[in-house]
Amino acid sequence: MKLGELKRLLFLERGKYGIVKCEVEGCDQLAEHAHHVFYRRKKGKKDVKEFDQKENIQLVCENCHMYNGKALTMENKYQFWEKQCARYGKDHMEGWRESLPVRIKHF
Repeated sequence: MKLGELKRLLFLERGKYGIVKCEVEGCDQLAEHAHHVFYRRKKGKKDVKEFDQKENIQLVCENCHMYNGKALTMENKYQFWEKQCARYGKDHMEGWRESLPVRIKHF
């Protein structure tokens, strides 16, 4: 699934009528970006499309994503991991992480 299609589906799944507040803790602005939280899409020069999965995507506002850096913090990663474990189950999230085709230092 392409990232744009996944983003559209996540907005419908996580929001009411496709409207979602930024998923960064403490932010109440409307989300508009799909942020790769745990693993970035590009690792070196290789584009890792397996990172474009709902487990790795956080819906964030432009400010948290591009300007204030809140979406990039370790605190956000930990908080979003807990949110994703509550959403999909801890076993599912750990299984997803182990299924990735590359070995990466976990956060």
